[in-house]
Amino acid sequence: MPPPSRENYTIVLLVPGRNKTNASATMIKLLDRLLFMQGNRCFFCGDSIPDGEASVEHLVASSKGGARDDENCVACCRTINAVFGSLSIKAKLQIVLNHRGQFKCPRSQPQLKPAAKPVSENTTGDAGPATPNKPSTTTNKPAAATNKPATTTEARATTAIANLQKRPNNRPRTLAALKNSLNSLFGKALSEQDMTSLLKCLQTARVLEITDTKVSYPAAVNASLNT
Repeated sequence: MPPPSRENYTIVLLVPGRNKTNASATMIKLLDRLLFMQGNRCFFCGDSIPDGEASVEHLVASSKGGARDDENCVACCRTINAVFGSLSIKAKLQIVLNHRGQFKCPRSQPQLKPAAKPVSENTTGDAGPATPNKPSTTTNKPAAATNKPATTTEARATTAIANLQKRPNNRPRTLAALKNSLNSLFGKALSEQDMTSLLKCLQTARVLEITDTKVSYPAAVNASLNT
């Protein structure tokens, strides 16, 4: 009787102490033999293979002529077998090397849970369903720029001097013209008392001189106003 071939996926174990003619032959499937030789561990990751998860992986795919024997077959989990499929042995090796010594069976990878949806606050205080918070429709409007008129005599005097500097050849030469110019400059909001205080402040600062109904600008002041 010819010895069993590896293509039969079996081996024959001879029991010591018995005559070969009476030997008890125990037939072992290829997968069981591979698991025994590998210590019931996956050939690729080294982890124990759970019951029912083991499969035979052909290093050279059978579709490409790979033999079904110990030289070309290893035991691994079904998941890795499915991933490798009919890839070349070079491609399979590259997959293992890509994990830089941390290769694990895809079956053992933790599943990522979807992020929990944020719970809307329930501000009603009851046990009813919370209503989603509506986005705020209010916008921060920039403060409108307002040109407030000067309200103190000193501030008005500063504004008046700046105005006189802008019109060196058209300065009022009479008291009436000066009052009209100042009233226009401040939006006709000057009372008689405000006008009197402003004129007095301008004279004290020697910006101008008032003689009866005439207005003059001293030479030194006139030069400073022209700069």
